[in-house]
Amino acid sequence: MLGCFLYEFQDAKLVCFDLALALVISIPLWLGFLFSFMNSQTRFKKLGAVLWSILTAFVLGTVAWAVFRAQYIDVFDLWKNITPVICFAAIVPVFLATSAFGRVFKRKKKLHWLVFPVSFVVSFALVVVFGWALLAEEYGSYSESVISKEEMEQSEGFDFEIRLGRGSYYDDISLKIRGKVDSVYYQVKYDLCPYVLDNKDWNPEYTEPLEKIVTPWILLNQEKSSIAKRLREAMMAYESEWTAVSVLDGYCTGIVVHDFQKQTRRSMSFCNADISNVPKAYAMEKMSDSLWPPRETYTKYSIEQAEKACRESQNYTGE
Repeated sequence: MLGCFLYEFQDAKLVCFDLALALVISIPLWLGFLFSFMNSQTRFKKLGAVLWSILTAFVLGTVAWAVFRAQYIDVFDLWKNITPVICFAAIVPVFLATSAFGRVFKRKKKLHWLVFPVSFVVSFALVVVFGWALLAEEYGSYSESVISKEEMEQSEGFDFEIRLGRGSYYDDISLKIRGKVDSVYYQVKYDLCPYVLDNKDWNPEYTEPLEKIVTPWILLNQEKSSIAKRLREAMMAYESEWTAVSVLDGYCTGIVVHDFQKQTRRSMSFCNADISNVPKAYAMEKMSDSLWPPRETYTKYSIEQAEKACRESQNYTGE
């Protein structure tokens, strides 16, 4: 969440906009301070009182209107969506505190002049928090369910199982990893041309693959076994992360973990992971990527050769 919050400071234009908005908010705070100072420490007491009263009515009215307009509370994300309301409402006590300080302000005391930068910093903080609440979204998706009795019987005594997938229009690859105590094994299933390809149809229809390959179970080395165990632990402990980055085009990663010891299944899907915003998801993605064996260990086809084979097969219907 902190990375998501700090994302706003990575965009120069966004920071400049936040600073400008903070300045706009600070102006009525400073005016409230000035009018309160006039009322208590100058000969223009009545004028200061009138101006402060008018300004206070304006601030309260504006905040009340903003709070009313911000009433789009979503019961599923109450804490996030109520943040703008809190930011608007917080302006009132800040305004009153700044105004009250105007009554005790001493021009000869240097520390008293800090009221201006401090009130600006507070305004900037409210703007940043408000902007975060508008931009932040829960990253990716994950679900948790109980492993059925039938699946537990098929676990063959293993502690956990991890399922990863890769593929394109031209092939489909699944990696299954199973671990028991200190031994971790993997198996790759490779399907060549499992879809009926039509360039006019972006939802290919599944068909009998041209070639099916299933490798035997192979023992992972110590390094990769350790990675698989860490991935299992990270998956089972993962909680939602928040991001302010929205990438419409890119890649997605899907991971499924069966924890047979806890009788729990966790499925996760996340796209375009960025370490600066979602470090936990990014770490899991890198761990899952490192578990894949080289392509040549389970198929003789390169990506280009797989595409060529599919386009030359009966599974390709042409343009």
